Amino acid sequence: YNYHLPDYAGKIGVEKNYEQYLCGQPGTRAVQVNNLGYRQAESMPVPPQSGSNIVLTLDLSIQKSAMKALERGLNKTGAKAGSAIVMAVDSGDIIAMTSTPAFDPNQFTPGISHSLWNHYLTNRPSALLFRATQERYPPGSIFKIISGLALLENGLDPTKHIQCRGSYRIGRRTISCTASPGLYDFKRAFKHSCNSYFIHHAVSQEHGIKHIIKMGKQFHLGERTGLLPEQETAGQFPSLKIVHRGWSDGDTANISFGQGPITVTPLQMTLMTATIANGGTFYHPRIIDRIESSNTNNTKPSINFPKSVIRSQLFVRPENLDIIREAMYADVAESEGTGHSTYISGYDICGKTGTAQAGRGKKITWFTSFAPYKQPEYAVVVMVENGASGGKTCAPIAKEIYVALISRDNPKSIARK
Repeated sequence: YNYHLPDYAGKIGVEKNYEQYLCGQPGTRAVQVNNLGYRQAESMPVPPQSGSNIVLTLDLSIQKSAMKALERGLNKTGAKAGSAIVMAVDSGDIIAMTSTPAFDPNQFTPGISHSLWNHYLTNRPSALLFRATQERYPPGSIFKIISGLALLENGLDPTKHIQCRGSYRIGRRTISCTASPGLYDFKRAFKHSCNSYFIHHAVSQEHGIKHIIKMGKQFHLGERTGLLPEQETAGQFPSLKIVHRGWSDGDTANISFGQGPITVTPLQMTLMTATIANGGTFYHPRIIDRIESSNTNNTKPSINFPKSVIRSQLFVRPENLDIIREAMYADVAESEGTGHSTYISGYDICGKTGTAQAGRGKKITWFTSFAPYKQPEYAVVVMVENGASGGKTCAPIAKEIYVALISRDNPKSIARK
């Protein structure tokens, strides 16, 4: 036998997928009793064996800092739910991954009360949903990283200006623009998050939508990452076939700034950002470093999980990646950038804000980023449901996380605003 009361078993996430290593083996004891049931003697033919230790890639200090930063950010704006992820851009290792509201797994051991379980089932937003991987969200303007790269690959001149009038008319529909009227080249449109600029070029470029879809596929949108197979959604992303089924310029306009038939997870957006930061290498995400024996006297070798496993390479020109990274740097470093609230003197952060409509007046706010600019180490992504905006809600949370990273890596440094 393998289990007996009151044994426990992992039911979700890492604990479920690696239950065979965590559970250990029960021991057996032989007990001799007389005809009255009194114990006469006993022996232990098989001693119990404790389960192995699973060592994660998570950094506890950064995990705690990310959770506190997220909770503080939500409290300031009155939002109730969100997620934050920190990833090493050169390996895919997850340093922190949070979701709130969250539940305490210890409340399920040995058994959860009916009242608390009913609270979890009925309360909204639900604490049972791990938002980093399980929920699908429209990306909004952070998708301009992908649509912009697609347009550049298709020959867009980043120095050419277009006139933004504060909105864009397409057919009978008028799409509002968050940027002020004026002239915009690529970098200025990116840091002001000018919808009109991206709509204009996506619609006017020959086969613009096809290039955007192909670029999204390079980032594996619409596919699971493989990190937590039973606790992960693939999101939604259109295929090229859909373009031939009554596709309109209005649909292309929506996709150019991250609306329409696109949904993503925070983990997918973290992988996208890490790929941009490291020069085009898309890694498999990793959260388990190794499995080792819990018995210090055991000489059995640890099971090491390979690091920096490449899933694919981007087929893009390096100069176009440089343009995207430069625009992301401007979004934070320059005072007029929508992500300027993340700015830290002496530590160059590159980012992009986003605010997406999710129906019934619900907003999804984003900030996706990496740092430092010239020698990227970390990708940090923050998503908040019903935040004020990406720049006002998510960017300050990301800044707190970067301050924690700086403090860990260089304790003597002082992060200045």
